[in-house]
Amino acid sequence: MVTKQRVACPRCGHNNDIENVFCDYCGFNLKQYFNSGKDDDEFTKSELYEFNNFKPRLEEYSRSNLDPKKIDLDFKTFKNKKAWAFATVALVLIVGGYSYGHYYYSRSATLNRVVKSVTNYNSNHYFVSQYNHQDSTKLVDGYFRSNPKLVENLKKELNSRNHTSDGFFTYQKTGTHFGIFPKYQVVINNDLITKHTYAVKIKTKPYAVIMLNGKVLSYADSDGNYNLNHLTSDEIYINAKYQESNQGITTKPIKITPNDNKQQITLLGTEPQIGSRLLTSASAQSTLEEMYARVRELTNRGNVKNDLASFFIGGDENRFYQSIHQLGLIFQQNGSTSDYEPQVKSLTRTSTNQYEVKYNLTYRFDNGKRVHIQTFETIAVMQRENGKYQILSVISSGTPIKDTHYQK
Repeated sequence: MVTKQRVACPRCGHNNDIENVFCDYCGFNLKQYFNSGKDDDEFTKSELYEFNNFKPRLEEYSRSNLDPKKIDLDFKTFKNKKAWAFATVALVLIVGGYSYGHYYYSRSATLNRVVKSVTNYNSNHYFVSQYNHQDSTKLVDGYFRSNPKLVENLKKELNSRNHTSDGFFTYQKTGTHFGIFPKYQVVINNDLITKHTYAVKIKTKPYAVIMLNGKVLSYADSDGNYNLNHLTSDEIYINAKYQESNQGITTKPIKITPNDNKQQITLLGTEPQIGSRLLTSASAQSTLEEMYARVRELTNRGNVKNDLASFFIGGDENRFYQSIHQLGLIFQQNGSTSDYEPQVKSLTRTSTNQYEVKYNLTYRFDNGKRVHIQTFETIAVMQRENGKYQILSVISSGTPIKDTHYQK
């Protein structure tokens, strides 16, 4: 095994590889020293000092750096410095965050955001009402669109007297943010809500759960009634959940719009009904009876003014109304007392808001001496318009299914 030649450093005595330019331990320039041709005594003390006066690094390292007590002390000092640095940063963040939050949630800064939201017609969560099941954004934005002057003076009015001149909005503290900063909102007066919202009545099973847009809203009373007031959305969906025969029943969601204002909604089984949105045989019978009562009045009293046209879509411009009106006048000229008795036989839904109603119409004419009775199969098409069903057309068969007469 070949051993490398080593050379002692003339300054510190450390053994170095012969190829080294500098001492591995003290950094003395070995190459310059050996290439100079000088002896040790030819170097000044500034260039070369005695080994015995030099404090070896290994000794210093062993006495201090490897001392367990000193190492532990240094580690604790490092930990303390790190903890103090972290605490300082945390304190700066807390103080800065509190200062910013105190400004951001202040009364004046929040009011600036309120005014900006109204100007952009995006009031969002800055306006609140006691009816928290409804989004007030549409109501508020619509009101300010129709009252642009109020938008211009909104900041001045809310800042000076906390409420608007119309009395519909009040700016006040409603709570806190994060339990620290004040929460300011604009509270909507109930009068505005009442004037610009709509309501429906719900009929379902007693104590049924009322669902609004898929979320639990409330419960029906012991009679199955619930009043849903102060609605603002263009459309919402409601349904009910209840127990029947030990089974859970969920009715189909049904869309409610402002056109359904003051309508009664029936939520039973899986077929929801809104007022007269779904036509029933009973309601069709009632409509026909009321309509023919007007025809009877026309026939027996002459060309009197009544609301017969209101039963027809298009009013007096409806050609089927015109035919029935003319027929009533013709019967009046015969000098007979007339009566009309409709009887609904079947009901067929032909589209979302349209039904075909088949009924028998019995005419009874009495001229004082002779009574003539005829019954015709008749079909009326009823269509929902403006929240109620009206007659679109009426067609009777040409041949009576019953034709009798007798002398008095």
